[in-house]
Amino acid sequence: MKSSIQILGTRTGDTTPSVLVTFDSQRYLFNAGEGTQRFCIEKRVRLGKLNNIFLTKVQWDACGGIPGMLLSLDDAGNNNIQLHGGSNLAHFMAATRHFVFKMSAHVKVNEFDEGSKPFSDENLTVLPVLIRPVQAANCRCKHPTSSFKKLAAEAKDGSPKSVDAPGSVVSRTSETVLDQAVGTKRKAVDDGSDLRASVMRKSDQSVQHCRQIIQQMFNSGESVSINVGRNKAHGATRGNVPSSIQEGKKDHTKLVRLPETSPSDTVISYICKGPAVRGKFDVATAQSLGVAPGKQFCQLLDDFESVTTNSQGDVHPHQVVGPEKAGCVFIVVECPSTEYIPSLVNSDHFVPHYAEHTSNPVATIVHMLGDDVLEAADYQTWMKRFGQTTQHIIISRKHCAKPIVFCGSATSQHRLSLLDPDVFRVPYYSNTPATLPIALQTNTAVAFPLMVYNMEPLRGFEDHEPQSLWDHLDPNGKVLRKLEHPSMVSYHEAATGIQNEIRSTITEEEQLNSDGSDVMLCTLGTAAALPSRYRNVSSTLVDVPNVGTILLDAGEGTFGQLFRRFYNPPDGPTLNDTLRNLRLLFISHMHADHHVGAIRILKERYKLLSGASVSQPLYIVGPPHYHVWLREYADCEDLGLDSIIFIPCHDFEQGGTIQRTSDTDRLLKHLCLKSLQTVQVHHAPYAYGVSIVLTSGFKLVYSGDCRPDLHLLEVGGEADVLIHEATFEDDPCGFQEAQSRRHSTTSEAVIVGGRMNAKWIILTHFSQRVPKLPKLNLDPFPSDIRARMQKCVGVAFDLMSLKVKQLRRMAMYFPALEKLYPARLEDSPDLDQEDLQQQDDLSGASDNRQHKQSSTPHRGRGRGRPQGRYDQR
Repeated sequence: MKSSIQILGTRTGDTTPSVLVTFDSQRYLFNAGEGTQRFCIEKRVRLGKLNNIFLTKVQWDACGGIPGMLLSLDDAGNNNIQLHGGSNLAHFMAATRHFVFKMSAHVKVNEFDEGSKPFSDENLTVLPVLIRPVQAANCRCKHPTSSFKKLAAEAKDGSPKSVDAPGSVVSRTSETVLDQAVGTKRKAVDDGSDLRASVMRKSDQSVQHCRQIIQQMFNSGESVSINVGRNKAHGATRGNVPSSIQEGKKDHTKLVRLPETSPSDTVISYICKGPAVRGKFDVATAQSLGVAPGKQFCQLLDDFESVTTNSQGDVHPHQVVGPEKAGCVFIVVECPSTEYIPSLVNSDHFVPHYAEHTSNPVATIVHMLGDDVLEAADYQTWMKRFGQTTQHIIISRKHCAKPIVFCGSATSQHRLSLLDPDVFRVPYYSNTPATLPIALQTNTAVAFPLMVYNMEPLRGFEDHEPQSLWDHLDPNGKVLRKLEHPSMVSYHEAATGIQNEIRSTITEEEQLNSDGSDVMLCTLGTAAALPSRYRNVSSTLVDVPNVGTILLDAGEGTFGQLFRRFYNPPDGPTLNDTLRNLRLLFISHMHADHHVGAIRILKERYKLLSGASVSQPLYIVGPPHYHVWLREYADCEDLGLDSIIFIPCHDFEQGGTIQRTSDTDRLLKHLCLKSLQTVQVHHAPYAYGVSIVLTSGFKLVYSGDCRPDLHLLEVGGEADVLIHEATFEDDPCGFQEAQSRRHSTTSEAVIVGGRMNAKWIILTHFSQRVPKLPKLNLDPFPSDIRARMQKCVGVAFDLMSLKVKQLRRMAMYFPALEKLYPARLEDSPDLDQEDLQQQDDLSGASDNRQHKQSSTPHRGRGRGRPQGRYDQR
């Protein structure tokens, strides 16, 4: 039997700590933060045998990639998926019901607490060890324990209001008596308190309620918002959800909020043991005992059964098979800060595995560490107790390098930088890890993506050093060698000519200080539905000088894109500047590829501003369902929502009386906006486009996802910049897909821009089936209109950053882009077998799986919605 541990994410900025454990029959994943799905696509990590995911904490760093991973696992044919973690795991999964549902797989949630039994199957025994910070010991809970309530969103502002469910007799005041030092699933104590026991039962009821929602999410084709506490009365069973509940997604006034819970500081480390390895078969001894080769050998070795020989009588397995070897032990440690060290190093669960207490030393320990943990003397002493034979692998932000993980995207960005280095900047990366403390340098290694440690049959690293690191400055590296390909030589010549033309006309064309000329647009993610090798999912950053930053959608991995673009720029805003100056987050609709990445951005911003005085708040404008999702997730992890003002999209909706409130007025004032108008578009319930007009008069229009929309045309008239989705190409298949999926083709997006009389049109949100350079197909347009469109239409690429006064360059790029991205794959410089295989993997198979048959499309709130398993399209 072979078994190994593979490191996936290592805190590279766009990945977070994750570990894949492989046996012959199954795989096991420890943590699935943002970017895990894209990493597995990029690196072709096989997921077909992955059925169990263990989380070290119910926080975004560990669980943010679960929605995307569930889709990948479902596509890989995994019919039974189990999620294991601490308290609030069921709450987290149930909270995703707004955008994850109707998968064919069965998903079960297992919450560990202090009394939980180890997980065990044919490969692994996994013992959870709950660790808490020292300041949490013997403390009272800051937040009251969950009462069993249902919350309905008010029609006007989308903020939830509380309505006690039947039987909920415990007040919030009485709940504060509970001791929440552990922060895990509470169990009644034998102190004679009927009140405490009652509240405990209600907490268990809340978890069970969440489990019922999860069952409906993944095992039925119905809506998943169910009445709290009234399942039997209303006949709500699996696959049979009342119509009043189905309306929750279509009518926000009938949304049902999950029972409240509280964030937990507890994290989990896992002590894992593989199966015992059977001893070696002694062929010589067996033959001397008269055992015949073949069937009798198999009976003794494989079936472990006795056989009868002609000469020696019965021969038993122990006579010819050596003693078995104890199963390999490995540990996954989570220690977020030095405050967790005392609880970790004093845990009795680790004592039997110290070198002085065991004859089967731990093979390896993967340490997922916060800053300064590894430098702590107590932690180093604890590591040494496992002995010199134990291999330690360190994953921490402080020590791990920040190499390029998504090499296809980075290579594309580097090649584009040869065309215009001001607009297409090489992503930030660092290939050098930090030096380990001297005391730990003998049997300790810093992790890197795809590091493999073999456990059976022979223990040790496959490669102790990373191979083929992406390096655009290495003259012998793959990045520069491919520039010698004939097609790249031709592209480089064209790019040099265009770059010279741009620079020779900058003074004349780009020094105008017209309204909005210095507004910067950065298309962080330009893919539709799922990330691909070259594009991440939707997000666009708008930086308004002297005002702040606006973020239009934020799909999974958006923070990683911000990190690569703004971490250490030679000029312009830094990553911290961008987070600190974030003023508005606009979420167009509830499909996951447009909002899942916002959680990490909010988390990182909250961490950055913690303790600092904030002069202006962050506004979030989105569907009311998004407010419910934020509040439900904030039950698991503090996002600083107290300093965020949420305004539902319909408060700014065009076509009716805009809801003028103190919040809408403050938003317009703080962002120096003349107006902000939203319009429902033809895509899904509560899907919106937006028009933003600065006080200077500059007008930006963003379509979100939609079919060509008359109301958006009306709102967006005379736009300075239109950012419009162009999911599909203009072939017959593309038109059909666009209509059934409620998206636009490239020509339809251009037509919308033309009828708006938009000065500049940026196309984005491309399907995986669209080549790296979509075809504009302007031939059907009249010659005068075609000539104008050729000058004002551009194609977005990930991390492309232009000021408005530079948008003229987009049209100038096309001659070179056509050489960089030839129509025939055979003409591409990426012709080695690995690249061709990855290109084939991403050519559209997953996109076909992603787009299931839709229901009959309708326009507007509350009518029609696509029927995909992962509610993105």
